[in-house]
Amino acid sequence: MYSIAFHPLESNRIYIGTIDFGVYQTTDAGDSWFLMENTGEMTLRDVVFRPDAPETMFIGTTSGMYKSIDEGHTWSLVNFPENSSFEILSIFVHPLQNDLMFVGGGGPRYHYRSTDGGETWDTLAVPWVAIVDFEVDLLRPNTVYLATQSPAYRMSVFRSEDLGQTWHSVHNDLDTNIFLHDLAVDTTDSDIIYVCGEDFYRTGGACVAKTTDAGNHWFDVSPQSLDWPVVFSIAVSPNDHTTIFICTQVEGVFKSTDGGASWRAINNGLTSRTTRRIAIHPVTGDLYLGTYSDGIYRSTDGGESWLKISQNITNADCKDLAINPRSPDSLFTVTPVSAERSTDGGGSWQRIELSRPFDYVAFSASLVDPAEPDNVFLAFLGLNDIGGIFTSTDGGSTWQCWYDTLTMFSRMAIANFGSDSTVLYGALQAVYRSNDLGQSWERCEGGLPSNAYFYDIATSPADAGVVMAAANLRRLYRSSSSGESWELISGIPGSGEITEIKFHPANENVFYVCQINHGILKSTDGGISWTDITGNLPRYSGYFLPSGLAINPLNPENIYVNSFHFGIYVTHDGGQTWEDFNTGLRTRYATATTIIVPSDTNRMYLGTDEQSVWSIHRTIPDAVDDEPAIPGTVTLSAYPNPFNSSTVIRYNLGHDDDGTLSIYNITGQLIRSYEVGKNSTAPTSIIWDGTNQSGTEVGSGIYLARLKTPGSENTIKMLLIR
Repeated sequence: MYSIAFHPLESNRIYIGTIDFGVYQTTDAGDSWFLMENTGEMTLRDVVFRPDAPETMFIGTTSGMYKSIDEGHTWSLVNFPENSSFEILSIFVHPLQNDLMFVGGGGPRYHYRSTDGGETWDTLAVPWVAIVDFEVDLLRPNTVYLATQSPAYRMSVFRSEDLGQTWHSVHNDLDTNIFLHDLAVDTTDSDIIYVCGEDFYRTGGACVAKTTDAGNHWFDVSPQSLDWPVVFSIAVSPNDHTTIFICTQVEGVFKSTDGGASWRAINNGLTSRTTRRIAIHPVTGDLYLGTYSDGIYRSTDGGESWLKISQNITNADCKDLAINPRSPDSLFTVTPVSAERSTDGGGSWQRIELSRPFDYVAFSASLVDPAEPDNVFLAFLGLNDIGGIFTSTDGGSTWQCWYDTLTMFSRMAIANFGSDSTVLYGALQAVYRSNDLGQSWERCEGGLPSNAYFYDIATSPADAGVVMAAANLRRLYRSSSSGESWELISGIPGSGEITEIKFHPANENVFYVCQINHGILKSTDGGISWTDITGNLPRYSGYFLPSGLAINPLNPENIYVNSFHFGIYVTHDGGQTWEDFNTGLRTRYATATTIIVPSDTNRMYLGTDEQSVWSIHRTIPDAVDDEPAIPGTVTLSAYPNPFNSSTVIRYNLGHDDDGTLSIYNITGQLIRSYEVGKNSTAPTSIIWDGTNQSGTEVGSGIYLARLKTPGSENTIKMLLIR
């Protein structure tokens, strides 16, 4: 949430400008929100009304300024001299002389002034700097201030005493390390001005400064308790000019009741400390807070408590999604600010309450052990490149945090060796391995580069000892020794980075990779040779980023993938042809995580960045042909499927008395056979433990269970993963 604007005449009408998703409006003070027309993909920097005619609005975006004269229903690009498509950082309409407007751009030269309500523009007479804010002195209305991002040149703050015709710097003794983000003028004593920003070079922690003589002299009033000196927004109470609020990048909101001499954190009710914009409603005095990736909050008691008011804006940024294979209604997802759990297939979500080791925690990955689903892992990134994981061994009821300076992960993978051991992998700036469910870690070397950035890590379902890692500079590494030693796979087509790896469910030498601006590559021989299976997948304005690759475990020729801003596509022939699979889905997102429910491949989940979580339960004719080729009157199922050691095969004989339940491997060889029916002692379900008729364990792979009776026949596929 980058900006907040209050309607001049209707106190319950509020507008927020977002990054990537345009402008949202509420007419009931935040109880409900809706996206304004024709702003759906704009990246906003500012939202402004014309006070005497609020049906006229201006929005500043990363690609220009737009104007609406019908309350935002239609928009037109505002034309400026020289260039109209530059980034707009700030728009200001003089509250007393509404025809007077100022625009500050994100780059040099592009700053303008209009005296006719934006019809014509003149270049603003200030140096080539980025202007982040304008404010007026209401007691001396001809005086206007602006804040820039040029502290090193001693040009952070300028003042004009002739409505912006001429300007002079009042930087004076302001700390030259503060990279400004906001400026506020006291409404009762206009000689008092505050600026806030960040200590860009981390020299001394100065991030809030104050002057009591209109800029002739400045002094530091930064909160001394800030560990990360970044302040994005400042607001002075109109009722008590000694009360000031600031919002920080990673430590939430702070309040001062003595003009900045002392501060205290006021974060009660906030589930995120990553804040961006704070604003005080001019009529009600309520505080409104815009955050990074955690919506909008309101406080009616001066910031002592906060209530989230953006629950019905369904644009959650889901970084990862994980499912319990034995209980497919149990889901876990992580966002940049929270970890969430659903026990009803995504119908409702509950925030996982975790005792965080730092004020700032950005969650990055979630993982459920497919063989032992009570083991759940959530990875996070903290400050100063410190991160770690939260682990649960009871399905998410209780959690333990493990972290040190080495375990900062954006991706995780797991390999289960049955009763012997479980190996957990994490990757970001290196690859690490844990043999004790994340309590301790060792760095994987043995052929891996020491200075790489890793995009993904994956383990083979068919061979737990096979691991692959994708590093920057288009490098792909493979280990056949559980990460002890690695070899670089050479000869990969294309020049883009490899961002995702997926193994074939039953063959460790068959795998797929997603490659930026190239597509999807498949290897059937461990990476020696490659086939491009991108086919007819669409590209977005020439840019191509496949993600969320999912392989049907019962039919590996059936594959799903997300194509950047086009949504999900499906192939039934291993990638020769792709079909749109987006009915009912909002597709305007970049990357995704796709999950096919192992026990019911007609069910799927989709976690997206900035478009929340989606689910589908496909029905014929949409469902993939994973079901019996020969229809019959009997029924047959297996759960769990895929399975690690044993599965329960359930059957119904219909009207027949007897039958034979046979298990074959994929080549048609008979593995095991059971006589079933009313005249046998077998119950209506059989536990197959992955052994043949002589009791010897069979290997990982696809197996067929066939139930044959005198009147019908039914067959299902099962996937054994060891």
